[in-house]
Formats: sequence, C-alpha cells, structure tokens
Amino acid sequence: MFSGTHRVFILVEYVYPNSPAHAAGLERGDIILTINGEYLDTNNYYDMYSLPSYAAGLGTYANNTIKPSGETITMTATSFIADPLIYDTVFAINGTRIGYMVYTEFITGDDNQYLARLDQVFDQYKSDGISDVIIDLRYNPGGEIDAAGHLASLLAPYSVVSSSSTFVTFLYNEEMQSYFEKREGAESENLIYKFPANTHNMDLSRVYFLTTYYTASASELLIVGLRPYMNVTVIGERTYGKYTGMWVIYDEDVPPAHNWAILPIVMKFANAVGYTDFKDGLEPDIISADDLFHAVPSGNTDDPMLAVALVDITGAALKSTQGVEEPGYIRLENGAQQIRRNLFVPGKMQKTMVNTY
Repeated sequence: MFSGTHRVFILVEYVYPNSPAHAAGLERGDIILTINGEYLDTNNYYDMYSLPSYAAGLGTYANNTIKPSGETITMTATSFIADPLIYDTVFAINGTRIGYMVYTEFITGDDNQYLARLDQVFDQYKSDGISDVIIDLRYNPGGEIDAAGHLASLLAPYSVVSSSSTFVTFLYNEEMQSYFEKREGAESENLIYKFPANTHNMDLSRVYFLTTYYTASASELLIVGLRPYMNVTVIGERTYGKYTGMWVIYDEDVPPAHNWAILPIVMKFANAVGYTDFKDGLEPDIISADDLFHAVPSGNTDDPMLAVALVDITGAALKSTQGVEEPGYIRLENGAQQIRRNLFVPGKMQKTMVNTY
C-alpha cells in the first residue's frame, strides 16, 4: 500500500511453477499496479486480484518511487498441482555441498504426494553428498503438522528419528489436559507428537532456516521442535509468533447437511524442553532483511538472505551481504491470508473429544 493513500500495489513474493502466472512470465519481485486497466485500492484490490482472468499492468521501482512500466500480462485461473516445494538446488562452494529449497506451505497433498516429493529431493541430496541444508521459509504461513513432522524427520539426527523422540507436546486448558491424561495416558498422541519414522532421513547435525515476519505457525513449530536435537540457525527477520494449533471440525454426516466447518484454536505447542509462548516471534540468530524491491530469482546468490547463510556455512566471500533499502510502504493483509497462518492438527485428535466428552 502507498503510505498515506488508499492506493495499493501487488509485489510478487514467489510464483508456482506450471501456474498461469508462471506461463505469463510473472517473476518474483514484479509489481502489479492495475488489473483490467483499473488502479488498485484498499476497497477493490482483493476482489480484483481474485477474478478468474485479468490483464495485469506492471510497474517499476526506483528511488523509492513506483511507476507504470507500460507492460501488461494476461492470466486465466486454472487447476494445477501447487506443490509447496517451489524450488530446490545444490550449491558447491569451497568444497562444501549445500542443499537449498524454497518451501511455501506445510501441506501433505493427495495421498501425501507433496511429502513424496520432499523424499525425492532429500534422496538426491544424499546422493549428492550434501553436508548442510538451507530451508527458505520466509513466506511460509504454516499448515499441517504432519507435513512439518515429515520435514523434521528428514532433517533431524538419525538417532532422534529412529527412537521416535518427542517433536512437540500439546498443551490444552485444564479440563481438556486432564481429560486426555486420564483417558489416554501421558503418551497420548493428543498430548505428544513424536518424530515419525522416515527412511529418507539425512542424519544432519545442523540446519539453516530463512525467515521473515510472515514465517508463522507450523514453520515456527519446525524450528523450535528441532532445536533440542541439533544446531538450528535462523537467518533473516523475527518470525510472526504463532504457537497455537486448531482442529478442523466439520459435518461428518453422510451426506453432509452443509459444507461449513469450524476451526477453534484449542491448544498451544511446546518443544521437548518446554519452550513455548513466543508471542513476539522467534528472533533470528543472524539478522538479514528481505529485499523484494530488488528481488532476484530463487537460488540466486545475489539474494542477501541466502548469501548470508552460504557465507556462514562456507566462509566464502559473496557480494550480496549488503544492507537493504527500506521503502516507505505499508503491507496489507486480508482474512484469507490470516486463515492460512495456522497450524492444523490431524482430524483423529478431535474425534474422540467431540464424540465422547
């Protein structure tokens, strides 16, 4: 949003491969100023952005000013596989081989297809002799705990995964906590989420995460859940601070009488040593600001945040660890974005409670 006005622009954080935006040539860092020839403002931007097809007028940024570029691209909505692992590569620097991936949301997919994709990438990392992994979560708002647990089991030391160590614990209000402890015992899956078995485990001793304020929920769970077991380095900006989880409660009648569901927040999570309540977010170990106004493609070492991680791992001198310009614009959020910033726990957890309590 332009500070002091109602005018809005869209700044592209990432583009899904095989999406209409990708086919149209839209790239990370691109600016959208108009849709169907109409300038965006606080009243119309979300409705315009959500249209099934449109022509997007692009802009350019220079000297803290955004102007129309004269370029227009057209896009039409379609169905495609939106794998949250949108980019991965391997760097070979000073004899060190480093895996890097951009992961945009914690979702498992139909028949766990997105988890299978993660397994394939980590198998390739092992074949390539990777010693370190950088997980880019800077735009990841959260999602399903099963996806977070799966990624954790790929990264953690083998001894942790093979022994089914505690990944996180769930803490409820006094009544619900007592209910699960008495009915199901201290090891109940409603109280403890353990590292799942994973034959694709990398057996790492350290891992790097790139974060911003928009890194939330399941992303933060992954970071804090791994910290008791390995060296976790967070690079970037302070995270959002969402340490709670919700159940999705829907109509289980056959056929269902409606298509509504409720999503109550019923718990908070803590790691194996009890760390929780990080309401102000997770502070980075190394501060580095995201620079979307001078964005480069994912995996480009001119990206300041990625460069800082590579320098910390290898000691190599990379050119783009410079400071980032702070433009005077305000970021807007809508309800759909806020709903995505959540941790969804498996349906099996609430069914006992709903049916018998």
